[in-house]
Amino acid sequence: MTWRILTITAFACGVAWAQQKPNFVFVFSDDVNRDSWGVYGNPDCQTPHIDRLARQGLLFEKAYCSVAMCGPFRQELYSGRTPWRTGTLANHSKSSPDTKSLPHYLGPLGYRVALIGKSHVGPKSAYPFDTVGGVKDNNDKFVAAAAKIIDESVDQGQGFCLFLASSDGHAPFTTGDPSAYPPDKLTIPPYWLDTPELRENLSKYYAEVTHFDALVGKTHALLEAKGQLENTLLMVCTEQGAQLPFGKWTCFDNGLHMGLIAHWPKRIQAGALAPQLISLMDVAPTLVELAGGELKPGDMDGRSMVSVLDGEPGIINDYVFGAFTNCNIIDNRERIYPIRSIRDSRYTLLWCPNYEDLTSNVTLTNALGLIDGKSKSGSSHGKGDIAMSWVKRMKKGERAEFLVKRLFHRPEYALYDRRSDPLEETNLAAHPKHRETLERLSKALHERLKELGDENPVATETELAKMRKQK
Repeated sequence: MTWRILTITAFACGVAWAQQKPNFVFVFSDDVNRDSWGVYGNPDCQTPHIDRLARQGLLFEKAYCSVAMCGPFRQELYSGRTPWRTGTLANHSKSSPDTKSLPHYLGPLGYRVALIGKSHVGPKSAYPFDTVGGVKDNNDKFVAAAAKIIDESVDQGQGFCLFLASSDGHAPFTTGDPSAYPPDKLTIPPYWLDTPELRENLSKYYAEVTHFDALVGKTHALLEAKGQLENTLLMVCTEQGAQLPFGKWTCFDNGLHMGLIAHWPKRIQAGALAPQLISLMDVAPTLVELAGGELKPGDMDGRSMVSVLDGEPGIINDYVFGAFTNCNIIDNRERIYPIRSIRDSRYTLLWCPNYEDLTSNVTLTNALGLIDGKSKSGSSHGKGDIAMSWVKRMKKGERAEFLVKRLFHRPEYALYDRRSDPLEETNLAAHPKHRETLERLSKALHERLKELGDENPVATETELAKMRKQK
Protein backbone atom coordinates (compact mmCIF):
# COMPACT_ATOMS: atom_id res chain seq x y z
CA MET A 1 0.00 0.00 0.00
CA THR A 2 2.82 2.38 0.88
CA TRP A 3 4.47 1.71 -2.48
CA ARG A 4 1.21 2.48 -4.29
CA ILE A 5 0.72 5.75 -2.40
CA LEU A 6 4.29 6.81 -3.21
CA THR A 7 3.78 5.96 -6.88
CA ILE A 8 0.55 7.95 -7.13
CA THR A 9 2.13 10.88 -5.30
CA ALA A 10 5.18 10.82 -7.57
CA PHE A 11 2.94 10.72 -10.64
CA ALA A 12 0.85 13.66 -9.42
CA CYS A 13 3.99 15.64 -8.69
CA GLY A 14 5.32 14.75 -12.12
CA VAL A 15 2.16 16.10 -13.76
CA ALA A 16 2.28 19.30 -11.73
CA TRP A 17 6.00 19.75 -12.44
CA ALA A 18 5.56 19.18 -16.17
CA GLN A 19 2.76 21.74 -16.31
CA GLN A 20 5.06 24.42 -14.95
CA LYS A 21 7.29 24.11 -18.01
CA PRO A 22 6.31 24.82 -21.59
CA ASN A 23 5.79 22.17 -24.23
CA PHE A 24 7.28 22.59 -27.69
CA VAL A 25 5.85 21.86 -31.13
CA PHE A 26 7.86 22.73 -34.25
CA VAL A 27 6.08 22.26 -37.60
CA PHE A 28 8.01 22.70 -40.83
CA SER A 29 7.64 22.08 -44.52
CA ASP A 30 10.25 20.95 -47.04
CA ASP A 31 11.86 23.34 -49.55
CA VAL A 32 9.53 26.34 -49.34
CA ASN A 33 10.39 29.95 -50.14
CA ARG A 34 9.70 32.39 -47.33
CA ASP A 35 7.60 34.60 -49.60
CA SER A 36 5.30 31.70 -50.49
CA TRP A 37 3.38 32.50 -47.29
CA GLY A 38 0.73 35.19 -47.42
CA VAL A 39 2.06 36.86 -44.29
CA TYR A 40 5.33 37.53 -46.13
CA GLY A 41 3.54 39.13 -49.04
CA ASN A 42 2.50 36.37 -51.46
CA PRO A 43 -0.58 37.55 -53.39
CA ASP A 44 -1.68 34.11 -54.65
CA CYS A 45 -0.74 31.25 -52.35
CA GLN A 46 -3.37 30.66 -49.65
CA THR A 47 -1.94 30.15 -46.16
CA PRO A 48 -4.77 31.27 -43.84
CA HIS A 49 -3.74 29.21 -40.80
CA ILE A 50 -0.12 30.33 -40.95
CA ASP A 51 -1.19 33.95 -41.44
CA ARG A 52 -3.51 33.72 -38.42
CA LEU A 53 -0.72 32.36 -36.23
CA ALA A 54 1.48 35.28 -37.30
CA ARG A 55 -1.23 37.74 -36.29
CA GLN A 56 -1.58 35.99 -32.93
CA GLY A 57 2.14 35.51 -32.33
CA LEU A 58 5.64 36.60 -33.34
CA LEU A 59 6.80 36.95 -36.94
CA PHE A 60 10.53 36.73 -37.59
CA GLU A 61 11.84 39.14 -40.22
CA LYS A 62 15.50 38.06 -40.45
CA ALA A 63 15.80 34.35 -39.66
CA TYR A 64 18.39 32.37 -41.65
CA CYS A 65 19.67 28.80 -41.95
CA SER A 66 23.30 28.02 -42.74
CA VAL A 67 22.84 25.63 -45.69
CA ALA A 68 19.88 25.55 -48.08
CA MET A 69 19.61 21.76 -48.22
CA CYS A 70 17.40 19.37 -46.26
CA GLY A 71 19.95 17.23 -44.40
CA PRO A 72 22.19 20.07 -43.20
CA PHE A 73 19.14 22.16 -42.27
CA ARG A 74 17.63 19.52 -40.00
CA GLN A 75 20.87 18.61 -38.29
CA GLU A 76 21.53 22.29 -37.56
CA LEU A 77 17.99 22.67 -36.16
CA TYR A 78 18.15 19.66 -33.86
CA SER A 79 21.75 20.04 -32.66
CA GLY A 80 22.08 23.81 -32.32
CA ARG A 81 25.46 23.38 -33.97
CA THR A 82 26.87 24.81 -37.18
CA PRO A 83 27.01 22.36 -40.13
CA TRP A 84 30.79 22.87 -40.25
CA ARG A 85 31.00 21.41 -36.76
CA THR A 86 28.61 18.49 -37.28
CA GLY A 87 30.29 17.66 -40.61
CA THR A 88 27.11 18.12 -42.62
CA LEU A 89 28.00 20.79 -45.18
CA ALA A 90 27.16 18.34 -47.95
CA ASN A 91 23.63 17.07 -48.45
CA HIS A 92 22.83 13.42 -47.65
CA SER A 93 25.58 13.45 -45.01
CA LYS A 94 25.46 12.35 -41.39
CA SER A 95 26.70 14.16 -38.32
CA SER A 96 29.91 13.31 -36.54
CA PRO A 97 29.43 10.65 -33.83
CA ASP A 98 30.08 13.11 -30.99
CA THR A 99 27.09 15.26 -31.98
CA LYS A 100 24.49 15.85 -29.29
CA SER A 101 20.97 17.04 -30.05
CA LEU A 102 17.75 18.04 -28.32
CA PRO A 103 16.82 14.52 -27.14
CA HIS A 104 20.08 14.47 -25.15
CA TYR A 105 19.30 17.79 -23.48
CA LEU A 106 15.53 17.72 -23.05
CA GLY A 107 15.13 14.04 -22.17
CA PRO A 108 16.82 14.38 -18.75
CA LEU A 109 14.63 17.43 -18.08
CA GLY A 110 11.49 15.29 -18.28
CA TYR A 111 10.54 15.73 -21.93
CA ARG A 112 9.52 13.19 -24.50
CA VAL A 113 11.25 14.33 -27.69
CA ALA A 114 9.65 12.96 -30.85
CA LEU A 115 10.11 13.36 -34.59
CA ILE A 116 7.05 12.71 -36.75
CA GLY A 117 7.52 12.47 -40.51
CA LYS A 118 10.68 12.99 -42.55
CA SER A 119 13.99 12.31 -40.81
CA HIS A 120 17.01 12.89 -43.13
CA VAL A 121 19.42 12.92 -40.17
CA GLY A 122 21.89 10.51 -38.63
CA PRO A 123 23.40 8.64 -36.97
CA LYS A 124 20.72 7.52 -34.53
CA SER A 125 23.12 7.95 -31.60
CA ALA A 126 23.35 11.67 -32.43
CA TYR A 127 19.60 12.08 -32.95
CA PRO A 128 17.86 9.58 -30.63
CA PHE A 129 14.35 10.85 -31.28
CA ASP A 130 11.25 8.87 -30.53
CA THR A 131 10.46 8.57 -34.24
CA VAL A 132 7.11 8.07 -35.94
CA GLY A 133 7.27 7.19 -39.62
CA GLY A 134 4.67 6.11 -42.11
CA VAL A 135 2.73 9.36 -42.04
CA LYS A 136 4.13 10.48 -45.42
CA ASP A 137 1.96 13.35 -46.76
CA ASN A 138 -1.18 12.49 -44.81
CA ASN A 139 -2.06 15.38 -42.50
CA ASP A 140 -4.56 13.32 -40.51
CA LYS A 141 -1.89 10.71 -39.76
CA PHE A 142 0.49 13.45 -38.64
CA VAL A 143 -2.10 14.81 -36.21
CA ALA A 144 -3.11 11.36 -34.97
CA ALA A 145 0.53 10.54 -34.17
CA ALA A 146 0.97 13.87 -32.40
CA ALA A 147 -2.25 13.34 -30.40
CA LYS A 148 -1.06 9.93 -29.23
CA ILE A 149 2.27 11.31 -28.01
CA ILE A 150 0.62 14.27 -26.28
CA ASP A 151 -1.84 12.00 -24.47
CA GLU A 152 0.87 9.59 -23.39
CA SER A 153 3.13 12.42 -22.24
CA VAL A 154 0.40 14.00 -20.14
CA ASP A 155 -0.55 10.64 -18.63
CA GLN A 156 3.08 9.97 -17.68
CA GLY A 157 3.73 13.43 -16.28
CA GLN A 158 6.13 14.37 -19.06
CA GLY A 159 6.53 17.45 -21.14
CA PHE A 160 6.54 16.97 -24.91
CA CYS A 161 8.74 18.35 -27.66
CA LEU A 162 7.40 17.40 -31.08
CA PHE A 163 8.85 18.04 -34.51
CA LEU A 164 6.33 17.59 -37.32
CA ALA A 165 8.45 17.29 -40.46
CA SER A 166 6.20 17.45 -43.52
CA SER A 167 7.39 16.65 -47.04
CA ASP A 168 5.13 19.33 -48.53
CA GLY A 169 7.09 21.62 -50.82
CA HIS A 170 9.61 19.03 -51.98
CA ALA A 171 9.52 18.02 -55.65
CA PRO A 172 7.86 16.16 -57.23
CA PHE A 173 4.78 18.16 -56.28
CA THR A 174 1.95 15.71 -55.60
CA THR A 175 -0.14 16.94 -52.63
CA GLY A 176 -2.87 19.53 -52.41
CA ASP A 177 -5.17 20.80 -55.14
CA PRO A 178 -3.36 22.43 -58.09
CA SER A 179 -6.70 23.38 -59.65
CA ALA A 180 -6.92 26.10 -57.00
CA TYR A 181 -3.98 27.76 -58.74
CA PRO A 182 -4.58 28.03 -62.51
CA PRO A 183 -1.14 28.59 -64.03
CA ASP A 184 -2.27 31.47 -66.23
CA LYS A 185 -3.69 33.37 -63.24
CA LEU A 186 -0.53 33.35 -61.10
CA THR A 187 1.59 36.38 -60.27
CA ILE A 188 5.20 35.60 -61.13
CA PRO A 189 7.76 36.98 -58.63
CA PRO A 190 10.22 39.41 -60.24
CA TYR A 191 13.24 37.17 -59.57
CA TRP A 192 11.90 34.54 -62.00
CA LEU A 193 11.49 34.48 -65.77
CA ASP A 194 7.87 33.92 -66.78
CA THR A 195 7.58 30.72 -68.84
CA PRO A 196 4.81 28.09 -69.13
CA GLU A 197 7.09 25.55 -67.46
CA LEU A 198 7.58 27.81 -64.45
CA ARG A 199 3.84 28.51 -64.16
CA GLU A 200 2.98 24.80 -64.31
CA ASN A 201 5.44 23.97 -61.55
CA LEU A 202 4.42 26.96 -59.45
CA SER A 203 0.77 25.87 -59.55
CA LYS A 204 1.63 22.44 -58.15
CA TYR A 205 4.10 23.88 -55.66
CA TYR A 206 1.54 26.34 -54.25
CA ALA A 207 -0.89 23.44 -53.83
CA GLU A 208 1.67 21.74 -51.59
CA VAL A 209 2.24 24.91 -49.56
CA THR A 210 -1.50 25.19 -48.95
CA HIS A 211 -1.62 21.51 -48.00
CA PHE A 212 1.09 22.24 -45.42
CA ASP A 213 -0.90 25.20 -44.16
CA ALA A 214 -3.79 22.81 -43.45
CA LEU A 215 -1.42 20.73 -41.29
CA VAL A 216 -0.54 23.85 -39.31
CA GLY A 217 -4.23 24.54 -38.77
CA LYS A 218 -4.89 20.96 -37.63
CA THR A 219 -1.93 21.07 -35.24
CA HIS A 220 -3.16 24.32 -33.69
CA ALA A 221 -6.65 22.86 -33.30
CA LEU A 222 -5.21 19.70 -31.71
CA LEU A 223 -3.31 21.66 -29.07
CA GLU A 224 -6.44 23.67 -28.34
CA ALA A 225 -8.61 20.56 -28.03
CA LYS A 226 -6.08 18.93 -25.68
CA GLY A 227 -5.95 22.02 -23.47
CA GLN A 228 -2.25 22.49 -24.27
CA LEU A 229 -2.29 25.61 -26.43
CA GLU A 230 -1.64 28.18 -23.69
CA ASN A 231 1.44 26.40 -22.39
CA THR A 232 2.96 25.33 -25.73
CA LEU A 233 5.50 27.20 -27.80
CA LEU A 234 4.30 26.43 -31.33
CA MET A 235 6.77 27.32 -34.07
CA VAL A 236 6.15 27.08 -37.80
CA CYS A 237 8.96 27.22 -40.37
CA THR A 238 9.35 27.02 -44.16
CA GLU A 239 12.68 25.14 -44.04
CA GLN A 240 15.07 26.40 -46.76
CA GLY A 241 14.10 27.82 -50.15
CA ALA A 242 12.13 26.12 -52.90
CA GLN A 243 13.53 23.68 -55.43
CA LEU A 244 13.10 26.36 -58.06
CA PRO A 245 15.73 28.76 -59.47
CA PHE A 246 17.66 30.86 -56.91
CA GLY A 247 16.19 29.03 -53.91
CA LYS A 248 17.43 25.70 -52.60
CA TRP A 249 21.12 24.94 -53.33
CA THR A 250 22.12 28.61 -53.21
CA CYS A 251 23.23 31.25 -50.73
CA PHE A 252 20.82 33.81 -52.15
CA ASP A 253 18.19 35.22 -49.83
CA ASN A 254 15.53 32.91 -51.27
CA GLY A 255 17.72 29.98 -50.33
CA LEU A 256 18.76 30.78 -46.75
CA HIS A 257 16.09 33.23 -45.53
CA MET A 258 13.46 31.29 -43.56
CA GLY A 259 9.83 32.01 -42.85
CA LEU A 260 9.44 31.57 -39.09
CA ILE A 261 6.60 32.17 -36.63
CA ALA A 262 6.43 31.64 -32.87
CA HIS A 263 3.04 31.33 -31.15
CA TRP A 264 2.63 31.07 -27.38
CA PRO A 265 -0.45 32.82 -25.94
CA LYS A 266 0.85 32.55 -22.39
CA ARG A 267 4.01 34.53 -23.15
CA ILE A 268 4.30 35.99 -26.67
CA GLN A 269 2.51 39.21 -27.50
CA ALA A 270 0.11 38.97 -30.45
CA GLY A 271 1.19 40.72 -33.64
CA ALA A 272 4.83 41.07 -32.57
CA LEU A 273 7.71 41.38 -35.03
CA ALA A 274 11.29 40.19 -34.50
CA PRO A 275 13.73 42.38 -36.49
CA GLN A 276 16.82 40.68 -35.02
CA LEU A 277 19.20 38.61 -37.08
CA ILE A 278 18.45 35.01 -36.09
CA SER A 279 20.22 31.77 -37.01
CA LEU A 280 18.48 28.40 -37.23
CA MET A 281 20.97 27.04 -34.71
CA ASP A 282 19.50 29.48 -32.14
CA VAL A 283 16.30 27.42 -31.86
CA ALA A 284 17.78 24.50 -29.89
CA PRO A 285 19.45 26.52 -27.10
CA THR A 286 16.24 28.53 -26.79
CA LEU A 287 14.22 25.39 -26.10
CA VAL A 288 16.78 24.14 -23.59
CA GLU A 289 16.68 27.43 -21.67
CA LEU A 290 12.88 27.51 -21.63
CA ALA A 291 12.87 23.93 -20.34
CA GLY A 292 15.05 24.95 -17.42
CA GLY A 293 18.25 23.36 -18.68
CA GLU A 294 21.76 24.77 -18.68
CA LEU A 295 24.25 24.32 -21.50
CA LYS A 296 27.96 24.12 -20.95
CA PRO A 297 30.24 26.24 -23.15
CA GLY A 298 30.68 24.45 -26.45
CA ASP A 299 27.55 22.31 -26.20
CA MET A 300 25.87 24.33 -28.93
CA ASP A 301 26.93 27.08 -31.33
CA GLY A 302 23.59 28.88 -31.42
CA ARG A 303 22.47 31.54 -28.97
CA SER A 304 19.26 31.53 -26.98
CA MET A 305 16.65 33.93 -28.30
CA VAL A 306 14.31 33.81 -25.29
CA SER A 307 14.69 37.58 -25.06
CA VAL A 308 13.31 37.89 -28.61
CA LEU A 309 10.25 35.82 -27.69
CA ASP A 310 9.73 38.20 -24.77
CA GLY A 311 9.84 41.23 -27.08
CA GLU A 312 13.16 42.60 -25.86
CA PRO A 313 15.16 44.63 -28.43
CA GLY A 314 18.71 43.29 -27.92
CA ILE A 315 20.96 41.92 -30.68
CA ILE A 316 21.34 38.13 -30.89
CA ASN A 317 23.79 37.87 -33.81
CA ASP A 318 25.92 40.49 -35.52
CA TYR A 319 26.27 38.17 -38.50
CA VAL A 320 24.82 34.97 -39.90
CA PHE A 321 26.93 32.74 -42.14
CA GLY A 322 25.96 30.45 -44.99
CA ALA A 323 27.40 27.83 -47.31
CA PHE A 324 26.61 25.92 -50.47
CA THR A 325 28.44 22.69 -51.17
CA ASN A 326 27.69 21.21 -54.59
CA CYS A 327 29.41 17.85 -54.17
CA ASN A 328 27.23 14.90 -53.15
CA ILE A 329 24.17 16.29 -54.94
CA ILE A 330 22.48 13.98 -57.43
CA ASP A 331 23.76 14.52 -61.02
CA ASN A 332 26.57 16.82 -59.80
CA ARG A 333 28.45 14.76 -57.25
CA GLU A 334 31.95 15.65 -58.44
CA ARG A 335 31.47 19.32 -59.36
CA ILE A 336 33.41 21.56 -56.99
CA TYR A 337 31.71 24.95 -56.75
CA PRO A 338 31.62 26.22 -53.16
CA ILE A 339 29.78 29.37 -52.14
CA ARG A 340 30.14 31.03 -48.75
CA SER A 341 28.10 33.93 -47.40
CA ILE A 342 27.82 36.44 -44.58
CA ARG A 343 24.91 38.71 -43.74
CA ASP A 344 24.48 41.52 -41.28
CA SER A 345 21.17 43.24 -40.66
CA ARG A 346 21.40 45.07 -43.99
CA TYR A 347 24.06 43.68 -46.34
CA THR A 348 24.84 40.34 -47.97
CA LEU A 349 28.29 39.26 -49.15
CA LEU A 350 28.65 36.12 -51.29
CA TRP A 351 32.05 34.59 -52.04
CA CYS A 352 32.54 32.13 -54.90
CA PRO A 353 36.22 31.06 -54.88
CA ASN A 354 35.76 28.91 -58.00
CA TYR A 355 33.91 31.69 -59.84
CA GLU A 356 35.62 31.07 -63.20
CA ASP A 357 33.82 27.74 -63.48
CA LEU A 358 30.06 27.24 -63.93
CA THR A 359 27.85 26.57 -60.96
CA SER A 360 25.20 23.90 -61.22
CA ASN A 361 22.83 21.72 -59.24
CA VAL A 362 20.27 19.06 -59.97
CA THR A 363 17.69 21.55 -61.31
CA LEU A 364 20.19 22.99 -63.76
CA THR A 365 21.74 19.84 -65.23
CA ASN A 366 19.87 19.75 -68.54
CA ALA A 367 20.00 23.51 -69.00
CA LEU A 368 23.74 23.42 -68.44
CA GLY A 369 23.85 20.78 -71.13
CA LEU A 370 22.19 23.18 -73.58
CA ILE A 371 24.96 25.66 -72.88
CA ASP A 372 27.95 23.31 -73.02
CA GLY A 373 26.49 20.97 -75.67
CA LYS A 374 26.26 17.97 -73.35
CA SER A 375 22.59 17.88 -72.50
CA LYS A 376 21.44 14.81 -70.56
CA SER A 377 17.73 14.54 -71.27
CA GLY A 378 17.60 11.44 -69.13
CA SER A 379 18.65 13.24 -65.97
CA SER A 380 17.39 11.27 -63.01
CA HIS A 381 16.10 14.03 -60.78
CA GLY A 382 14.26 17.24 -61.54
CA LYS A 383 15.10 17.28 -65.27
CA GLY A 384 15.76 21.02 -65.21
CA ASP A 385 12.70 21.86 -67.29
CA ILE A 386 12.32 25.37 -65.86
CA ALA A 387 15.95 26.27 -66.36
CA MET A 388 15.86 24.81 -69.88
CA SER A 389 12.86 26.96 -70.71
CA TRP A 390 14.83 29.98 -69.51
CA VAL A 391 17.90 29.15 -71.59
CA LYS A 392 15.73 28.85 -74.70
CA ARG A 393 14.49 32.41 -74.08
CA MET A 394 17.78 34.04 -73.21
CA LYS A 395 17.89 35.88 -76.54
CA LYS A 396 14.43 37.41 -75.94
CA GLY A 397 15.59 40.40 -73.91
CA GLU A 398 18.01 41.78 -71.36
CA ARG A 399 16.06 40.46 -68.38
CA ALA A 400 16.05 36.90 -69.70
CA GLU A 401 19.75 37.10 -70.51
CA PHE A 402 20.52 38.47 -67.03
CA LEU A 403 18.59 35.72 -65.23
CA VAL A 404 20.10 32.90 -67.28
CA LYS A 405 23.60 34.25 -66.71
CA ARG A 406 22.79 34.50 -63.00
CA LEU A 407 21.90 30.78 -62.96
CA PHE A 408 25.38 29.67 -64.05
CA HIS A 409 27.84 32.52 -63.59
CA ARG A 410 28.69 34.11 -60.26
CA PRO A 411 31.31 36.79 -59.54
CA GLU A 412 34.05 36.09 -57.03
CA TYR A 413 32.50 38.57 -54.61
CA ALA A 414 28.97 39.95 -54.68
CA LEU A 415 27.82 42.61 -52.22
CA TYR A 416 24.12 43.39 -51.99
CA ASP A 417 22.24 46.04 -50.03
CA ARG A 418 19.02 44.22 -49.10
CA ARG A 419 17.37 47.45 -47.97
CA SER A 420 17.44 49.01 -51.46
CA ASP A 421 17.87 45.75 -53.40
CA PRO A 422 15.85 42.97 -51.70
CA LEU A 423 16.22 40.73 -54.77
CA GLU A 424 20.02 40.81 -54.38
CA GLU A 425 20.64 41.62 -58.04
CA THR A 426 22.87 44.72 -58.01
CA ASN A 427 26.45 43.85 -57.12
CA LEU A 428 28.08 46.71 -55.20
CA ALA A 429 31.41 44.98 -54.61
CA ALA A 430 33.31 47.28 -56.98
CA HIS A 431 31.51 50.46 -55.89
CA PRO A 432 33.87 52.88 -54.07
CA LYS A 433 31.05 54.02 -51.77
CA HIS A 434 30.72 50.50 -50.37
CA ARG A 435 34.44 49.63 -50.05
CA GLU A 436 34.36 49.87 -46.24
CA THR A 437 31.32 47.56 -46.02
CA LEU A 438 32.94 45.08 -48.41
CA GLU A 439 36.16 45.01 -46.39
CA ARG A 440 34.34 44.64 -43.06
CA LEU A 441 32.16 41.75 -44.23
CA SER A 442 34.98 40.06 -46.13
CA LYS A 443 37.25 40.19 -43.07
CA ALA A 444 34.53 38.81 -40.79
CA LEU A 445 33.71 36.03 -43.27
CA HIS A 446 37.28 34.88 -43.78
CA GLU A 447 38.05 35.02 -40.05
CA ARG A 448 35.02 32.86 -39.34
CA LEU A 449 35.88 30.36 -42.07
CA LYS A 450 39.40 30.08 -40.68
CA GLU A 451 37.95 29.33 -37.23
CA LEU A 452 35.82 26.62 -38.83
CA GLY A 453 38.75 25.06 -40.73
CA ASP A 454 37.24 26.14 -44.06
CA GLU A 455 39.58 28.93 -45.14
CA ASN A 456 39.99 27.15 -48.50
CA PRO A 457 36.48 25.97 -49.49
CA VAL A 458 37.73 24.40 -52.75
CA ALA A 459 40.07 22.17 -50.74
CA THR A 460 37.27 21.46 -48.23
CA GLU A 461 34.93 20.24 -50.92
CA THR A 462 37.58 18.37 -52.88
CA GLU A 463 38.17 16.36 -49.71
CA LEU A 464 34.41 15.81 -49.24
CA ALA A 465 34.11 14.50 -52.80
CA LYS A 466 37.15 12.26 -52.24
CA MET A 467 35.65 10.85 -49.04
CA ARG A 468 32.38 10.12 -50.81
CA LYS A 469 34.20 8.21 -53.58
CA GLN A 470 36.06 6.13 -50.99
CA LYS A 471 32.78 5.23 -49.29
